[in-house]
Amino acid sequence: MQPLENTLVSRLTPARWRHSAFGMKFILTFGVGALAVKGVQTIERLYGMVWIYPALGCVSVALVITIGVLIFRIGLAFGFKSAEHPTIKMFPDTIQGLPAGLPSFL
Repeated sequence: MQPLENTLVSRLTPARWRHSAFGMKFILTFGVGALAVKGVQTIERLYGMVWIYPALGCVSVALVITIGVLIFRIGLAFGFKSAEHPTIKMFPDTIQGLPAGLPSFL
């Protein structure tokens, strides 16, 4: 998974922000990983081992819903209808199909 993540970060961020994007990616990756361990420990201590997987399932469903809402809102903000999709070329700073006037790194 990591080569894919690194490729997406490098290709979808402008060159001047690439160092910050990679820094934020690694901070979030290691930070969320550390919090997950503490969360599992807390669930196990308070409710028992049986409730760890249902709790993680609920977190996963909440993340999928959040991603769906964000994708929907971003599409509405850029004026896309539900059936339209921008054409994204996998080259840095190049996304075609977005309305005129948007920064090139979007």
